[in-house]
Amino acid sequence: MRRAWAPYAVLVLVLAVALTVFGLRQAPIRAYALGVPNQAPIVSANRSGPPVCEGPIDLGQRAGAVRIWAVSPRRTSRLRVIVRRASPGGLPVGPILASGTTAVTALPDPYTAQLNHPIAANVPVSICVASLATPIKLFGAQPVRPAVIIHVGRRSVGAEFSLVLLSAARPSLFGALGTVAERASLFHWSWMGPWAVWLLALSLIGAVVAGGIAVAQALTADDRDELP
Repeated sequence: MRRAWAPYAVLVLVLAVALTVFGLRQAPIRAYALGVPNQAPIVSANRSGPPVCEGPIDLGQRAGAVRIWAVSPRRTSRLRVIVRRASPGGLPVGPILASGTTAVTALPDPYTAQLNHPIAANVPVSICVASLATPIKLFGAQPVRPAVIIHVGRRSVGAEFSLVLLSAARPSLFGALGTVAERASLFHWSWMGPWAVWLLALSLIGAVVAGGIAVAQALTADDRDELP
Protein backbone atom coordinates (compact mmCIF):
# COMPACT_ATOMS: atom_id res chain seq x y z
CA MET A 1 0.00 0.00 0.00
CA ARG A 2 2.86 2.36 0.75
CA ARG A 3 4.34 1.63 -2.67
CA ALA A 4 1.01 2.51 -4.25
CA TRP A 5 0.67 5.84 -2.45
CA ALA A 6 4.32 6.90 -2.76
CA PRO A 7 4.29 7.88 -6.47
CA TYR A 8 1.02 9.75 -6.01
CA ALA A 9 2.36 11.61 -2.96
CA VAL A 10 5.52 12.59 -4.87
CA LEU A 11 3.42 13.78 -7.83
CA VAL A 12 1.17 15.89 -5.58
CA LEU A 13 4.25 17.42 -3.89
CA VAL A 14 5.87 18.29 -7.23
CA LEU A 15 2.64 19.81 -8.53
CA ALA A 16 2.18 21.82 -5.33
CA VAL A 17 5.73 23.23 -5.55
CA ALA A 18 5.34 24.05 -9.24
CA LEU A 19 1.96 25.72 -8.62
CA THR A 20 3.41 27.78 -5.76
CA VAL A 21 6.39 28.97 -7.82
CA PHE A 22 4.11 29.81 -10.76
CA GLY A 23 1.55 31.54 -8.54
CA LEU A 24 4.13 33.81 -6.89
CA ARG A 25 5.18 35.29 -10.23
CA GLN A 26 4.14 38.88 -10.86
CA ALA A 27 1.08 39.27 -13.07
CA PRO A 28 0.67 42.36 -15.29
CA ILE A 29 -2.89 43.63 -14.89
CA ARG A 30 -4.52 45.82 -17.51
CA ALA A 31 -5.48 49.23 -16.20
CA TYR A 32 -6.81 50.36 -19.59
CA ALA A 33 -7.29 48.92 -23.06
CA LEU A 34 -8.38 51.06 -26.00
CA GLY A 35 -9.78 48.01 -27.79
CA VAL A 36 -8.37 48.83 -31.23
CA PRO A 37 -7.15 45.72 -33.12
CA ASN A 38 -3.58 45.81 -34.38
CA GLN A 39 -4.64 45.22 -37.99
CA ALA A 40 -2.03 47.19 -39.92
CA PRO A 41 0.51 50.02 -39.65
CA ILE A 42 -1.48 53.24 -39.54
CA VAL A 43 1.05 55.95 -38.60
CA SER A 44 4.83 56.39 -38.33
CA ALA A 45 6.81 57.90 -35.47
CA ASN A 46 9.90 59.63 -36.86
CA ARG A 47 12.93 60.88 -34.99
CA SER A 48 12.94 64.23 -36.76
CA GLY A 49 9.19 64.82 -36.65
CA PRO A 50 6.70 65.55 -33.87
CA PRO A 51 5.61 62.67 -31.62
CA VAL A 52 2.46 60.68 -32.34
CA CYS A 53 0.01 61.36 -29.51
CA GLU A 54 -3.26 59.61 -28.65
CA GLY A 55 -5.82 60.91 -26.16
CA PRO A 56 -7.64 61.75 -24.05
CA ILE A 57 -7.19 58.50 -22.13
CA ASP A 58 -9.22 58.21 -18.91
CA LEU A 59 -7.83 55.74 -16.40
CA GLY A 60 -9.80 54.10 -13.63
CA GLN A 61 -6.63 53.07 -11.78
CA ARG A 62 -2.96 53.97 -11.70
CA ALA A 63 -0.84 52.72 -14.60
CA GLY A 64 2.89 51.99 -14.61
CA ALA A 65 3.59 50.78 -18.15
CA VAL A 66 2.44 51.40 -21.73
CA ARG A 67 2.11 48.63 -24.32
CA ILE A 68 1.79 49.32 -28.03
CA TRP A 69 2.08 47.26 -31.21
CA ALA A 70 4.89 48.43 -33.47
CA VAL A 71 7.62 47.46 -35.92
CA SER A 72 10.92 48.96 -37.00
CA PRO A 73 11.12 48.29 -40.78
CA ARG A 74 14.88 48.78 -41.09
CA ARG A 75 16.61 47.54 -37.94
CA THR A 76 16.25 47.54 -34.18
CA SER A 77 15.22 50.96 -32.95
CA ARG A 78 14.25 52.57 -29.66
CA LEU A 79 10.91 54.06 -28.85
CA ARG A 80 10.12 56.65 -26.21
CA VAL A 81 6.72 57.01 -24.56
CA ILE A 82 5.80 60.38 -23.07
CA VAL A 83 2.71 60.99 -20.94
CA ARG A 84 1.16 64.45 -20.56
CA ARG A 85 -2.21 65.76 -19.52
CA ALA A 86 -4.72 65.87 -22.36
CA SER A 87 -6.91 68.76 -23.40
CA PRO A 88 -10.62 68.03 -24.07
CA GLY A 89 -9.66 67.65 -27.75
CA GLY A 90 -6.94 65.12 -26.95
CA LEU A 91 -3.88 67.33 -27.47
CA PRO A 92 -1.01 66.95 -24.97
CA VAL A 93 -0.61 69.92 -22.66
CA GLY A 94 1.57 70.80 -19.70
CA PRO A 95 4.73 69.16 -18.39
CA ILE A 96 5.73 65.53 -18.78
CA LEU A 97 4.03 63.36 -16.16
CA ALA A 98 5.90 60.14 -16.97
CA SER A 99 8.09 58.60 -19.63
CA GLY A 100 9.77 55.36 -20.59
CA THR A 101 11.61 53.64 -23.42
CA THR A 102 11.68 50.23 -25.06
CA ALA A 103 13.47 48.56 -27.95
CA VAL A 104 11.49 47.82 -31.13
CA THR A 105 12.67 45.18 -33.61
CA ALA A 106 11.74 44.19 -37.15
CA LEU A 107 9.08 41.84 -35.77
CA PRO A 108 5.57 43.33 -35.51
CA ASP A 109 4.95 42.56 -31.85
CA PRO A 110 3.64 44.21 -28.70
CA TYR A 111 6.31 46.26 -26.93
CA THR A 112 6.07 47.51 -23.36
CA ALA A 113 7.69 50.64 -21.95
CA GLN A 114 7.98 50.80 -18.16
CA LEU A 115 7.28 54.33 -16.93
CA ASN A 116 9.53 56.20 -14.51
CA HIS A 117 6.46 57.48 -12.63
CA PRO A 118 2.97 55.95 -12.36
CA ILE A 119 0.11 57.70 -14.13
CA ALA A 120 -2.51 58.87 -11.66
CA ALA A 121 -6.08 57.66 -11.99
CA ASN A 122 -8.96 59.90 -13.08
CA VAL A 123 -6.67 62.33 -14.93
CA PRO A 124 -7.18 62.51 -18.74
CA VAL A 125 -3.80 61.96 -20.37
CA SER A 126 -2.28 61.85 -23.82
CA ILE A 127 0.11 59.01 -24.69
CA CYS A 128 2.83 60.21 -27.06
CA VAL A 129 5.23 57.99 -28.98
CA ALA A 130 8.52 59.15 -30.49
CA SER A 131 11.34 57.29 -32.21
CA LEU A 132 14.87 57.71 -30.86
CA ALA A 133 16.46 56.22 -33.98
CA THR A 134 14.95 54.86 -37.20
CA PRO A 135 11.24 55.40 -38.03
CA ILE A 136 8.77 53.16 -36.21
CA LYS A 137 5.38 52.15 -37.54
CA LEU A 138 2.50 51.87 -35.06
CA PHE A 139 -0.24 49.30 -35.60
CA GLY A 140 -3.93 50.05 -35.21
CA ALA A 141 -7.18 50.39 -37.12
CA GLN A 142 -10.17 52.62 -37.64
CA PRO A 143 -11.34 54.44 -34.50
CA VAL A 144 -13.44 52.50 -32.01
CA ARG A 145 -13.74 55.42 -29.57
CA PRO A 146 -14.42 58.67 -31.48
CA ALA A 147 -13.41 60.78 -28.48
CA VAL A 148 -9.85 59.36 -28.59
CA ILE A 149 -7.88 61.06 -31.35
CA ILE A 150 -4.37 60.66 -32.77
CA HIS A 151 -2.45 63.89 -33.27
CA VAL A 152 0.86 64.25 -35.12
CA GLY A 153 1.79 67.70 -33.98
CA ARG A 154 -1.55 69.48 -34.22
CA ARG A 155 -2.73 67.43 -37.20
CA SER A 156 -5.35 64.77 -36.41
CA VAL A 157 -5.26 61.30 -37.96
CA GLY A 158 -8.43 59.35 -38.74
CA ALA A 159 -7.30 56.18 -36.96
CA GLU A 160 -6.22 54.89 -33.54
CA PHE A 161 -3.13 52.89 -32.64
CA SER A 162 -3.54 49.85 -30.40
CA LEU A 163 -2.88 50.80 -26.80
CA VAL A 164 -2.86 49.01 -23.45
CA LEU A 165 -1.83 50.49 -20.11
CA LEU A 166 -0.70 48.13 -17.37
CA SER A 167 -1.44 48.68 -13.70
CA ALA A 168 1.25 50.21 -11.50
CA ALA A 169 0.52 47.50 -8.92
CA ARG A 170 2.00 44.15 -9.95
CA PRO A 171 0.42 41.49 -7.72
CA SER A 172 1.34 37.84 -7.86
CA LEU A 173 -0.80 35.49 -9.91
CA PHE A 174 -2.41 34.32 -6.66
CA GLY A 175 -3.17 37.92 -5.73
CA ALA A 176 -4.69 38.57 -9.15
CA LEU A 177 -7.12 35.63 -9.01
CA GLY A 178 -9.90 37.84 -7.67
CA THR A 179 -9.54 40.26 -10.59
CA VAL A 180 -9.44 37.37 -13.06
CA ALA A 181 -12.60 35.88 -11.58
CA GLU A 182 -14.43 39.21 -11.75
CA ARG A 183 -13.49 39.77 -15.38
CA ALA A 184 -14.23 36.20 -16.41
CA SER A 185 -17.70 36.45 -14.86
CA LEU A 186 -18.52 39.29 -17.27
CA PHE A 187 -18.69 36.78 -20.15
CA HIS A 188 -21.46 34.67 -18.63
CA TRP A 189 -25.15 35.05 -17.79
CA SER A 190 -26.07 38.01 -15.61
CA TRP A 191 -26.90 35.83 -12.60
CA MET A 192 -23.38 34.35 -12.57
CA GLY A 193 -20.88 36.27 -10.48
CA PRO A 194 -17.21 35.72 -9.62
CA TRP A 195 -18.27 32.92 -7.27
CA ALA A 196 -19.07 30.76 -10.32
CA VAL A 197 -15.48 30.97 -11.56
CA TRP A 198 -14.14 30.07 -8.12
CA LEU A 199 -16.56 27.14 -7.94
CA LEU A 200 -15.38 25.89 -11.33
CA ALA A 201 -11.72 26.14 -10.28
CA LEU A 202 -12.38 24.24 -7.02
CA SER A 203 -14.32 21.59 -8.93
CA LEU A 204 -11.38 21.05 -11.29
CA ILE A 205 -8.96 20.74 -8.38
CA GLY A 206 -11.32 18.31 -6.65
CA ALA A 207 -11.58 16.21 -9.82
CA VAL A 208 -7.79 15.96 -10.06
CA VAL A 209 -7.47 14.93 -6.41
CA ALA A 210 -10.28 12.39 -6.71
CA GLY A 211 -8.67 10.95 -9.84
CA GLY A 212 -5.35 10.59 -8.07
CA ILE A 213 -6.99 8.84 -5.12
CA ALA A 214 -8.81 6.49 -7.48
CA VAL A 215 -5.56 5.59 -9.26
CA ALA A 216 -3.81 4.98 -5.94
CA GLN A 217 -6.64 2.73 -4.74
CA ALA A 218 -6.53 0.79 -7.99
CA LEU A 219 -2.79 0.25 -7.60
CA THR A 220 -3.34 -0.90 -4.01
CA ALA A 221 -5.94 -3.40 -5.15
CA ASP A 222 -3.54 -4.74 -7.79
CA ASP A 223 -0.83 -5.21 -5.15
CA ARG A 224 -3.25 -7.16 -2.96
CA ASP A 225 -4.29 -9.41 -5.87
CA GLU A 226 -0.62 -10.25 -6.53
CA LEU A 227 -0.03 -11.42 -2.96
CA PRO A 228 0.40 -15.25 -2.76
